[in-house]
Amino acid sequence: GAGPDSSLSVLWYEVAPMAHPSPARRLAELADLEVVLARREAGEALEAPPEEAGRALLAREGLEPDEALARLPRDPALRRALAAELLGRLRAAGAALPGERVAAGHRAAGWVLAVVGLLLGSAAARAALAFHGAEPINVWAFLGGLVLLQVLLLVVLLVALAGGLARGLPLLGAAQRAARALGRLPWLDRLARHTPERARAAFAALDRAGHRAAGRQSLYRGAERWLLLGLTQRFGVFFNLGAAGTFLALVLFTDLAFAWSTTPAEIDGGHLEALVRALALPWAWLLPGTVPGREAIEATRWSRLEHAFAGGDVDAAAAHAAAWWSFLFLALLVWGLLPRLLAWALAAWRLRRELAAARLDDAATLELLESALPAPAAGWHHPDPAAVAGERLAPTAGVDVNQDEPSAAAGEEVAVVLWGGWSIEADRLADALAAHRGWRPAAVHKAGGPDEAATRAVLERLGPAAPLALLAEGGEPPDKRLGRFLAGARERLGERALVSVVLVELDGAGGLRPAAAEDVDLWRAALARRHDPYLRVEALRR
Repeated sequence: GAGPDSSLSVLWYEVAPMAHPSPARRLAELADLEVVLARREAGEALEAPPEEAGRALLAREGLEPDEALARLPRDPALRRALAAELLGRLRAAGAALPGERVAAGHRAAGWVLAVVGLLLGSAAARAALAFHGAEPINVWAFLGGLVLLQVLLLVVLLVALAGGLARGLPLLGAAQRAARALGRLPWLDRLARHTPERARAAFAALDRAGHRAAGRQSLYRGAERWLLLGLTQRFGVFFNLGAAGTFLALVLFTDLAFAWSTTPAEIDGGHLEALVRALALPWAWLLPGTVPGREAIEATRWSRLEHAFAGGDVDAAAAHAAAWWSFLFLALLVWGLLPRLLAWALAAWRLRRELAAARLDDAATLELLESALPAPAAGWHHPDPAAVAGERLAPTAGVDVNQDEPSAAAGEEVAVVLWGGWSIEADRLADALAAHRGWRPAAVHKAGGPDEAATRAVLERLGPAAPLALLAEGGEPPDKRLGRFLAGARERLGERALVSVVLVELDGAGGLRPAAAEDVDLWRAALARRHDPYLRVEALRR
């Protein structure tokens, strides 16, 4: 296709494959990847076969297929490079991917918030500094509305984010809503050289990806929190800029008089002086003349009943006006603008880190990336077990459910659970796992039998962040006991540990064969309700 999805886009993805892109570029990458996963899950054919991207990556990196497959689960750089290669080829083939429009919608939403914040800040400053000559400006109204309230809102927002109150929406949620409101505008289509039909197809794909978000929200939880914080703080920064600009304009071109008054008799000049000194702590040592003292506070107390300054000296009150306006202006900058600037910068930095640290190691993404790599030739592609130092699993009639010593077979170590009370010889199990994904069992357990205590004991043995392979007979549908076990395993392993449910059938000769495709579909549909992106269901490979 023409435009940014053609040669320039391909050049970008070949030169910088998701290495250090901007947050907008990374957001576009992740949105496009989610769309590709949703299309693949729906059985749609992709414009560019994933195998082309895999072959190109292997040639560029000088890797063998079996080596790349073994490295993929443990090498985030390899996963990012392969994902970038795949997305670049899809764009070059004209795939309707909405990532650029999602990022553009996010940017547009940010600028809309900036303009609205600028206008509202100016209006708020004009309201707080309204002076018609009859009564002076009340210092309490300015401090309460433009300084103290902002500090309180910022504290509440940070506490809410730290407490996880913003975790309910996936990363694509905020960006998708912004894109729906702003990213669908026709002028963005013209800028991106997208035809209306292609734009509609891209957003239809994004809508389908959004339906999968409930099961994948934990993948981008941190990024979404910082994305939302950045948007709110952008609004806050421009709100304060609008307020500060209006304040300066009023000071320069109008005659402002400041005073303070309260209804409760208990609140006197001492309370206001304490508040003034507390707010002025960050700059009082450098600009002491901008901090109204007790004399200025007493001289500018206003009596509404008498419509006059309490001290009766208008000239003295006017002489202290400069101290008041400079104090209020600095309070707005220090307690309004500066915290928002710092929070905005923090949110941008953390968002960049969160997006750059996207692991792409969830079950669906791993399956997509593995499908892009050519399958190794049939046969054993690992060292001869007899030639590897160490002790293999004991060749007994069944597997020792309490065996904790790792075997010497080559490949990634996984904890293995045989679900349902069936047994297999240790040698046959080791060979089947090695042929499946090059795994070697670090520990093998039995669970899911009639002894509930034994199943609970298996859970206690699982360690954090260890990959888990649960082998189950495909002909037996998942039940509530399995659901409870998977929930307990997730709690023990952590939310980012990969759990593979491998469906098998006993072949009658003491070995294992793949489960039927319909059994795999049934198990996937049942376990999809767990909304666990690091849980995958697959048939045993031969």
